[in-house]
Amino acid sequence: MTAARTLITGAAVFDGTGGDPFAGDVLVEGDRIAAVRRGGDALPIEGCDVVDGRGCTLMPGLIDGHSHITYPNAIDRAYPTMYPPAAVETTLMTVHNARVLLDHGFTSAYSAGAIKPGIEVKLRDEIAAGRIAGPRLRASSMEFYFPGDPEARPMPVTAAEIRAFVRESAHEGADIVKLFISGLNGMMPQGDDELVLTDEAVRAAADEAAAAGLWLSAHVRPAAGIKQALRHGFRMCYHVEEPDDEALDLMEERKAEIFCGPTISGIALRVESGPDGPHRERARERLDRYRETVTRIRARGVRVLPFGDYGFPGRAHGHNARDLGYFVRYLGISPAETLGAATKLGGELMDERVGLVAPGYLADLLLVDGDPLADIAVLENPDNLLLIMQGGRLHKAPPMRQQRAASMMVPSTAAG
Repeated sequence: MTAARTLITGAAVFDGTGGDPFAGDVLVEGDRIAAVRRGGDALPIEGCDVVDGRGCTLMPGLIDGHSHITYPNAIDRAYPTMYPPAAVETTLMTVHNARVLLDHGFTSAYSAGAIKPGIEVKLRDEIAAGRIAGPRLRASSMEFYFPGDPEARPMPVTAAEIRAFVRESAHEGADIVKLFISGLNGMMPQGDDELVLTDEAVRAAADEAAAAGLWLSAHVRPAAGIKQALRHGFRMCYHVEEPDDEALDLMEERKAEIFCGPTISGIALRVESGPDGPHRERARERLDRYRETVTRIRARGVRVLPFGDYGFPGRAHGHNARDLGYFVRYLGISPAETLGAATKLGGELMDERVGLVAPGYLADLLLVDGDPLADIAVLENPDNLLLIMQGGRLHKAPPMRQQRAASMMVPSTAAG
């Protein structure tokens, strides 16, 4: 239910910019933030639903910049295969995953690829219409294109197939086309450091995507693939483990148009939960290299986002907020910068007015029982999310903290 006016008072407001929180009040009208007050100003609350935020942190909703919402595993449901045989089964699981993400504070998601065509597009539209609970969604194409047996031929290899794939994705209504520029050990004939597509094929994808108004995302690790993606206008590059100086120069040249998602969840999980042995040691070494790489990328002014690759066994939907701690512990990024990347930079990726607590922005808000800047892990537990608001709608209302005010004035609790 959408209240015409909601006033959240007395919270410590983390506005998403990365700056220090401030004591203040936030007024929501309809689906937008109407006012943010700090200092000694008073806010009228006539006709408002008033939420007492004292002792809590008010912040923008989290934005998953590497979402695989069609991947089947959620925290309350494991699935034996990553590719359910029936589209209807995938659809039902995806609807469930959408609610799980919103329940855990993710009010927006930018897809990094679907396992079946068309599902994300329909889900996006149903969420936007308010008929299904889930994060506002930028929908992607399938991340694999199967012209035949998916196990025999997991990617298109010709420019003609790429063009057809992009056109089909545009016809379905996708916002994004996801391609593997480099391989994936264990899932594709090509390994992590091998290129999958010819330059002609990547150029064909870029031409078709530009004509259709679609964004391009790449799974890419080696320097040659990173440069290939950047030369052809890819907007999001995931993994980006091995850029050389030329790739970093290209990143800096295009820093106003591109985003990077390092995606360290699987490696971090192996370090923290895997058995002792050579695999765990290699994971530690890989995280050390990732830290150096991400430091170099960020030094060029490139936007680096957390989150990614959830929906697997062991990395189920609902555990996504673990990435915030991974960014702090393993990449050396401060809690404030990490939360800014998960909100403000995520909003820039979504290309919508989300990700900030600021007038005119969509009222996607979390009221957190605790201080995520002091302990970023508080965001991993949905019980600490006392309020989840999306576009002014209360998906989760704080129990015993909300009161109706008819006509009165409440002075701001801000310290000034």
